Amino acid sequence: MQPFIENNPLLKQVLADLVGGDFQQRWEAVKQLPAFGADAIAPLLALLVEAEDAEDEALQWFVIRSLGNYSHPKVMAVLVDVLSTAADPDLQDAAVTALAQLGEAGIEAILPLLQSPERKGKAVQILTCLQTARVVGPLLSVVKDDDPTVRAAAIAALGAFRDPEITPALLAALSDPVVAVRREAVVALGRDRDRQGAENWVDRLGQCLWDPDAGVGQAAATALGRLRLPSAIPHLAPVLRSPQSPEPLKRCVIRSLGWIGQSTALTVLISTWDDGSEAMRLAIVEALGRCSQPPLQGRAQQQLRHWLTSVLPEANAKTLKQALALALGQGHDYGSVDLLQRLMVDADPQVQVHGAAALRLLGISAPTIPANPIVPLATLDTKTELGI
Repeated sequence: MQPFIENNPLLKQVLADLVGGDFQQRWEAVKQLPAFGADAIAPLLALLVEAEDAEDEALQWFVIRSLGNYSHPKVMAVLVDVLSTAADPDLQDAAVTALAQLGEAGIEAILPLLQSPERKGKAVQILTCLQTARVVGPLLSVVKDDDPTVRAAAIAALGAFRDPEITPALLAALSDPVVAVRREAVVALGRDRDRQGAENWVDRLGQCLWDPDAGVGQAAATALGRLRLPSAIPHLAPVLRSPQSPEPLKRCVIRSLGWIGQSTALTVLISTWDDGSEAMRLAIVEALGRCSQPPLQGRAQQQLRHWLTSVLPEANAKTLKQALALALGQGHDYGSVDLLQRLMVDADPQVQVHGAAALRLLGISAPTIPANPIVPLATLDTKTELGI
């Protein structure tokens, strides 16, 4: 290594820290090396050979991470060699990170690894880190790979790109025998409401609501909700009516219908109330409470007031009363003031606390809450962010 650095004492010192320093000194050296530009490449490559000969895996790791700063053919060749031959998973991961740092320049060096059954997984891992359309072709080449881990990783990465060739691959993956691949395809399809390359992709996502795997069904419900397309409603509504639908899936559907924010979606949510469990009803309250665009907000608040009126006399409806109160307060529904004031005489002190919080959100002074309530304020749902 010496011939490369004798004329550069600063580089010599940084490399000395890389070799003999403690962890912090080595990490600082890694951060300083890019300032030396191409002058550091030759000594780093020589140092890597020395570290390999000495079986110093810690030093190899730091040198490999440092090489990720240099887009040079020799560097790329060495990193690919490390990825192909290193037995230590940490060194392989360091090579993956370094190659990913090289961006588009590293793609050509990575492509041959896709032909290696042992290394294609690492190659795909690198390609998924590169946010460039140049990886679309290589990723499409492995969406039908024998290894489901490779298929899932490729499908997940392809979802970030808009290309008419991608959608057919994602739709085909919805029928994959492996759950993880189907789930990634569902998530990928739900990332773009202007999906190109197929006309029936919303229908195909709707079919996934009935997938044998609960996780795939919930992912499909979430994807359809995030798309905010009215065409998703006819697929979501039957899930709520089916006695075979698991409750976690129904709660996902309720949330998604709330995201869609259409009058038809609101109708479906309202009609689900009577037969819904308490958990489903709480999800419906949250969904209606998020309605902010007129005239949907007015209709949603009217329904929330109606439900609050119906549960006021019920001693066992504590949680619903709290949720309804906060939904009305957060929605600034001034038509609910009388109802919220009635909560101040509820038998449950925590219901009183929520009623008072909702009134304060409306800018109205609430009656004094009894001292030492049975349920302390600290138990309030922190997601409401009321700052009580």
